[in-house]
Amino acid sequence: MAGASPVRKIQRAPWLAWVVGGLVVVLAACTSAPSTELPPSVRAVRLLEEGHCGACHQIPGVPGATGDIGPDLCEVAARYARGEITVTDIMADIIQPNRRVHEGYLDDIMPNDYGERFSTEELRLMAEYLARLPCVGATPTATPSLGGG
Repeated sequence: MAGASPVRKIQRAPWLAWVVGGLVVVLAACTSAPSTELPPSVRAVRLLEEGHCGACHQIPGVPGATGDIGPDLCEVAARYARGEITVTDIMADIIQPNRRVHEGYLDDIMPNDYGERFSTEELRLMAEYLARLPCVGATPTATPSLGGG
């Protein structure tokens, strides 16, 4: 072997595959799925949070939604359950909040730009969620699941 350069055989460390595999799993877990891949009720809750609806309204299933400036939105679910309003009516009330102000509440308090801030699909998700709030009186019982509207 005179004159030949020494060649070292590089061995792979068996643990390296585990480290790389684990890193891939951790990185995948850190990236959030696009909102359209989330269940509709989770998307609706996120949209209601984004709109800061809970600052003024009580909304079961929405973290921190304990406001008392506007009506408790369990009433929306009760009116929907009685057939008094539709999901389309709820969407219209979100977009044009002064069209039907509940007794005892002031006009011009709720923002009137939700029709610009949210898409029609997002407004429908929020309205469907509100229509199916699981209220017994004003006590939340579970997170509503959304099906067809």
